[in-house]
Amino acid sequence: MSDSENRSTMDNLREELKTLRTQLEGMVKNVEEKRHELTADMAQKIAREVEYARRKATEKAHQLREAGQSGLGEVEAQVRQNPLVSLLIAFGLGWALSCLMRHLR
Repeated sequence: MSDSENRSTMDNLREELKTLRTQLEGMVKNVEEKRHELTADMAQKIAREVEYARRKATEKAHQLREAGQSGLGEVEAQVRQNPLVSLLIAFGLGWALSCLMRHLR
């Protein structure tokens, strides 16, 4: 091979290397962009799931509060209708718990 052929081959290799470097930089940039997009997508999905779970928990808490208030209203009505029976039941439960607690010591 002559000196000019060697130079031509080296110039071709340099150009190919430069092209490959440019392509590789573009690919790296593309991968970084995709990674940011995926991260943002995942963050949005997680945020939506958290918001959904928060809404469901709030709804359940509201339902429990309503059920508790309803039950409390029923107990209050029973106490108003039968105050002596309610007092005797409360006394009996207190006495039973007291005996149980003493026995467990």
